[in-house]
Amino acid sequence: MGTRVFARSDGSQSAQPGPVASPSGSPASPSPGAFAASSPSPELAARARAEFLAWQSGTIDLSRYSSDAHAQFIPDAAAGRAQFSAAFVASRRARLQSLGTLVSFTQLRKTTTQGAQIYVYRAIGDKGLEDMAISWNEDGLVQYIAFLPPKTN
Repeated sequence: MGTRVFARSDGSQSAQPGPVASPSGSPASPSPGAFAASSPSPELAARARAEFLAWQSGTIDLSRYSSDAHAQFIPDAAAGRAQFSAAFVASRRARLQSLGTLVSFTQLRKTTTQGAQIYVYRAIGDKGLEDMAISWNEDGLVQYIAFLPPKTN
């Protein structure tokens, strides 16, 4: 079972709207047939890779995240914790660092869920691999990101 990281927003800047989360905080499940073949975009791959490396090094740049996603990094007085607490970021960093040096980063698929485009990439390190799903809002800011162990069929 993998750890999932979610950042989402109702906000605004690239041409990529984001997914709507379910009440549990997980993204809504894609409808059957929602996985679409797509031509990988070198620009989006570079942006996704930059986010992967930021999480791997523990140096997440909040200026690349939507304003609503920033709330995920700030403790909620009612809940008493942030989804992306310092401890969570540190544990995610340790998991991603255990993959070793990044050898390749390739797009596996593009998923459309409730009108949102989520790109799924596979990061292969010299010691392991991890899949990452990411979506940007219309302003080009990260509004959703998830790290998942790769599925084996």
